[in-house]
This record gives sequence, C-alpha cells and structure tokens, in this order.
Amino acid sequence: MWAQFDGNYPNSPYTCDDTPSDYCHRWRTTSTGGPITIKYRLDPSLQNLENSPTSDISTVLEAYEDLSGGSPNWQITSLYDHAVIFFEYNDPNDDAYARAQSTFQSAFPQYYTSGFVKINNAKTGSSSNWNPLICHEVGHVLGLMHITTGGIVGSKATCMGGEFQGPYIDDQFLLTRIYSTPLAPS
Repeated sequence: MWAQFDGNYPNSPYTCDDTPSDYCHRWRTTSTGGPITIKYRLDPSLQNLENSPTSDISTVLEAYEDLSGGSPNWQITSLYDHAVIFFEYNDPNDDAYARAQSTFQSAFPQYYTSGFVKINNAKTGSSSNWNPLICHEVGHVLGLMHITTGGIVGSKATCMGGEFQGPYIDDQFLLTRIYSTPLAPS
C-alpha cells in the first residue's frame, strides 16, 4: 500500500518517513502529534446532483475521525473560512466520477493549506450511495494516494483500493504513519 505520491515506492508497504527526501505531505498536527480540526464547506452546487451526498459526506468524515491515530478532525462551516470544499461540476468529457486535491505551502515543511472534493454530475448524477466515492476522495485530501500499480491492487482493506470501501485497517495504518509525527519546527 502506498500513502504518498512522492518517492519511488521502493518497499511495500510504503509510507513517508518525514526525512528531508521523503517528507510526509499532510495537514498540520499539534506539537504532540495530535489531530487538528479542518473546517469544510458543502457548496450549494451539490444540490444539482440527483441525490444529494451531504449526509454521506458527514458519515464518511465521522468514520475517518473514528480511526485511531492523528488524522484531522472535521468541522462543518457555512462561511468562507473553510480549508476544504465539496462541490459539484458537470463535465461529460471527464472520465472521472470525482476529483480531489490538497494544496500545500511552498516552503518546507509543505503542510496542506487547502483542498477540495468535486463530484462530476455527468458521471454520478443518480448515485444513491455516495460513501465509497466520498471515502476515496477524502483519502486523497488527507494525503493518501491510489494503492494500485501496473494494474495490480495492493489492498482491498482501504478506501484507496479497487473497491473503495472503508475507511478500514489499511487507511488507519497509513494515516497513523503520516500523522503520528509532531508538528515540525518552522
């Protein structure tokens, strides 16, 4: 299983080790390695989807919070003080059901500063179960990457695997590895 996009994935399981050449890209943690709180916003565009994913988003975020380890907590906001936003887009030429990304500061350590999850209405408009899709995309926002390489699925005990279920034991392992390191000095 792989946690981060950088590196050459020399070992399996592979996670970052917070050395200068293999820094864990992640949201900030406290000075003791504990979780911070990320404010998120549900954009009104989500109502354009045939079945609104808003309750499933809350369910998935709570499931991530319930994992042990230092991964972030989530707090909804209706204001524009959010770090992460969930929204709908409509692109029939995009093969993706959804896309997610976290952006990070340019100076090291490169902590995430914002992120988004966008759901493609052209592909997913009538979904009645958003949990697998949301679980997978939130994993990306937290720093997890796909665990497949060369068409081989590394694990199914994760939102990042071929069946996108969870979060499960491998998500917990990877997030604990990424978020167990205390806040690096500035």
